[in-house]
Amino acid sequence: MKISIKAEGLERFGDFIGMTASKFDTAAARAINRTIDGTLTLARRTIAAQTHIKPSRIKRRLVIRKAARDSLNGAIWVGVLPFPAAWIEPIRPKGMNPRQQRKMAGATAGGGKFNFPGAFVARMPNGKLGIFQRQSPARSSFIEKTLTADQLGIANLEQPLSDYAEDRLERELSHELGRLLGVSNG
Repeated sequence: MKISIKAEGLERFGDFIGMTASKFDTAAARAINRTIDGTLTLARRTIAAQTHIKPSRIKRRLVIRKAARDSLNGAIWVGVLPFPAAWIEPIRPKGMNPRQQRKMAGATAGGGKFNFPGAFVARMPNGKLGIFQRQSPARSSFIEKTLTADQLGIANLEQPLSDYAEDRLERELSHELGRLLGVSNG
């Protein structure tokens, strides 16, 4: 899912109020970047509320491109990078006795919402807790289990975030132009 934030068609507004192109481009780029920051915060909070993943972890999985004065567009991509399954708390091995755990009965994440048969929960030497599955009988060959945005159910955020971004861009651009012109917006 991609949310694009552009300042198309607004150049005429800068000409109308008598502002030079470079000043308008600076104001538009600042407004777009502040809009991206606000939309990113809203996306993190919404995803955290739906999936019970910490917002600081979600931030690492969102891709952004901020605006510059020469290109007045920015974007946020949600769901491009998969989320590690261990981030969806609580995680636990299936089965309660150690024999079942050794047989790799599986693991669950999100309180049983996501099941991973044949996987195991382990803490790596670097302290990272994860859900892993062996690729082959060799002990050192394993992969970390991940979940996509569709599997987590966060694919339907595009419209609310786009609407928020449009409203926020309008407010931020008004603020930035007022700041450059020395007019109070309050």
